[in-house]
Amino acid sequence: MQALLKRKTYLISVVMKHIILTAIICGAASMATLLSSCSKEKTIPLPDKLEASKWETFSIKEPDRLIISSLEFRDATHADYTVTTYDVDENHYADRDKVIEQTKIGFTYTYRKPDITMTPTGEGPALNGSIENFSEYNLMTLKTADGKTFFSAKEGAFFHEWK
Repeated sequence: MQALLKRKTYLISVVMKHIILTAIICGAASMATLLSSCSKEKTIPLPDKLEASKWETFSIKEPDRLIISSLEFRDATHADYTVTTYDVDENHYADRDKVIEQTKIGFTYTYRKPDITMTPTGEGPALNGSIENFSEYNLMTLKTADGKTFFSAKEGAFFHEWK
């Protein structure tokens, strides 16, 4: 009788373990389905046009210089590339009134999503590149004829213009 009771207890514990394991797996699958279907991630699409957009990036040169590179698409065929070097104060803030150097190149461009071709209107390199799409931002990369990156900037949900 005692052996039968032990066997019955063992079978119940095995069945209970299977039921608990099945419940955990079903619960995890249900939770994953619920989370993925309710996700409201902010996604940034590739732009249909570049007109009226401005792409910027910055870098630090020496400890007291801030370099802002910007590419502003003025209309459907013209863009301006500007590189401005600012003096940085003791608090590490750039003073817009303290421009050390500024270079500007005008371009005509064509944009056929996602490819960009840029031709300088004066002195400057011809550029080719594209915009690569990620869920939260777009990455524009423009290269010179020899394949060197000339300009690269991100624009999207977490990238704001420097003001």
